[in-house]
Amino acid sequence: MTDIVERFAAAMARLPQAPDPGVTLVVAVSGGADSMALWDMLVRVGSWPLIVWHLNHGLRPDAEQDLSTIRAHHQQLTAAGFAAGTLVAEHTDVAALARQWHDSLEAAGRRQRYTRLVAMAQEHRAVGVLTAHHRDDQAETVLANLLRGAGPMGRAGIPPRRILTGKIALFRPLLEISRSDLRAYGQSHGVPWRED
Repeated sequence: MTDIVERFAAAMARLPQAPDPGVTLVVAVSGGADSMALWDMLVRVGSWPLIVWHLNHGLRPDAEQDLSTIRAHHQQLTAAGFAAGTLVAEHTDVAALARQWHDSLEAAGRRQRYTRLVAMAQEHRAVGVLTAHHRDDQAETVLANLLRGAGPMGRAGIPPRRILTGKIALFRPLLEISRSDLRAYGQSHGVPWRED
């Protein structure tokens, strides 16, 4: 394994109440560099059966190309002999949901993503879901919280684990890895991604 994959495997092991090897996990993959790298590293570590979940928010005319990129990488991993996971793609109309919920596009998109992630985990009997929040996201969150005067909880930033519902946990194993490291990993391992 490469250095960053070893760092990632160690970060997974350090997660609070880390998922045991062999349990099913749902990984959210948008097609961007961060989530594609997360998925690829999970596959290379090879300790968990994966549900690779993608949601088209219905906001960009070229969004179908995100799914094409994910499918191509799934085929590439499978051809290389890896267990790439079960690919599940869904489509939603976030703009309509935002109007219905009287919410912003960003808030409606986040709400729908986590609702569907929980549903995917329940359907596939997964113990957790993983998202690709990384060290740069952590720094931006802490800075934003400080600027708005958050207390000690706000200064703590993004937690590496939190409960979504019941026994389903949300894990963020990339909080120790930078965006630039993830992109460098993608380039060196032939992981495609889309810029949105």
